[in-house]
Amino acid sequence: MLMDLFCEWFQGSFNNRAQTQEDPRSARYIMAIHDRISERQFYCTYYYHRTKTPYREMLFDVKYHDGSIHLVESAMGRSLIFNQEGSTFICKVDYRVNDKLYFFDAYLTNGLYRVNDRCYGLDGEVSRGLKQDDYFVFKKTN
Repeated sequence: MLMDLFCEWFQGSFNNRAQTQEDPRSARYIMAIHDRISERQFYCTYYYHRTKTPYREMLFDVKYHDGSIHLVESAMGRSLIFNQEGSTFICKVDYRVNDKLYFFDAYLTNGLYRVNDRCYGLDGEVSRGLKQDDYFVFKKTN
């Protein structure tokens, strides 16, 4: 039941158009597409507005473990672990790859996906993503 609800909310097309119209300097205009390619697998692509080639592609296996939803990235074996709190699925993970530290904070509700996905270099500066307290606010379009 929990898995079905998560998959229903996660599947579809999202964009942050409203966010960029309200504050053009807050973030780039991005489209996120979470295609459900099998019962428990998603192919996710992220595009900058008006580009045809995604800047990020990921294949996730969806698993249920100890009351949590795990999106396991097939290529890297890392998991994004979502826990349900009220009517929201929340994910807060961090991991290190070589010389970089990655943080992923996300909130998924019915029709809304807020994400802060950032990377820090050895110098402690953000090399990719938004500042710690800023989020991409994606609204579901279908």
